[in-house]
Amino acid sequence: MARPRPRRPRPGRGLPPPERRSPEEQAEDDRLRAELVIQCARMDAILADKWAEAAEQVRIQAERAAAGAVFADDDPWV
Repeated sequence: MARPRPRRPRPGRGLPPPERRSPEEQAEDDRLRAELVIQCARMDAILADKWAEAAEQVRIQAERAAAGAVFADDDPWV
């Protein structure tokens, strides 16, 4: 049995148009958006630094393991 097609809303019966903002409100929105873009770029840079530090630590640990070095923090008998 065929399923009936969903009803299409008639034009002009949906959500009301958004309220118009004053120039001051629009300027404040633009300022906040620009500030958010700057903050996101700053956070991305911090994350990239953290990832680089973590990769460096992994590389150092791999070198230590490959060299067979035993350090005080690795030795369970110390």
